[in-house]
Amino acid sequence: MDKKQEAVGRMRDGGTPIEKIAKEYGVCKATLYNWRRDIEGIPRSASPKNKDTSGLSSEEKFNVLIETSRMNEHEKAEYCRSKGIYIEQLKEWEEICKNANARQVTFSRELKEELRKEKENKAKIERELRRKEKALAEAAALLVLRKKAQAIWGDPEDE
Repeated sequence: MDKKQEAVGRMRDGGTPIEKIAKEYGVCKATLYNWRRDIEGIPRSASPKNKDTSGLSSEEKFNVLIETSRMNEHEKAEYCRSKGIYIEQLKEWEEICKNANARQVTFSRELKEELRKEKENKAKIERELRRKEKALAEAAALLVLRKKAQAIWGDPEDE
């Protein structure tokens, strides 16, 4: 077992503080974390998609996009360094903003289609209800007529 694997193994055990392991191997903590990333096969990425390094709210991100919209790439890079954000984050936020309305339109279409289907279903149910109410009213009228006829002419079984 080489030095890197041994150090990473000790890190995984969790019994020894990282600082102590780094001191024993004569490296800094960041190097230990890099070794672990290499051994576990986690790719190093320039884009911090899995980290929220900015800590900005949606409104603040939007304001950053507005501020940088008229800047060239060099000015954007300087601005990002001063704010502690990445150019990739700017691009990602810009895409999210561009696609925000597209999702809304799609969602709106889906809602309209669902509403149309619900209206059709409601109309069908109302037609069926009216038909059944008419049938019930007819049955009730026939019962009333039968009782009146029995009262006037008597029960045919009595004869």
